[in-house]
Amino acid sequence: FLIQGAHFNPAITAAFVCVGKFYVLRAVLYVIAQVGGAVAGAALARVTFPKSGKKMRYVYTFLV
Repeated sequence: FLIQGAHFNPAITAAFVCVGKFYVLRAVLYVIAQVGGAVAGAALARVTFPKSGKKMRYVYTFLV
């Protein structure tokens, strides 16, 4: 019975490289996918809820 663990945090990916569970090239590809997914999710949230950004403008200031 094998349980696969998913990790969505680049810090976990870096930790896997440090302990030798991931190759560096694979980790770089994972981090690119993780950051790309985060940016796509943020863009989708901004498009889906455009008026929320005006109420919470301080949240977006560190993203720009």
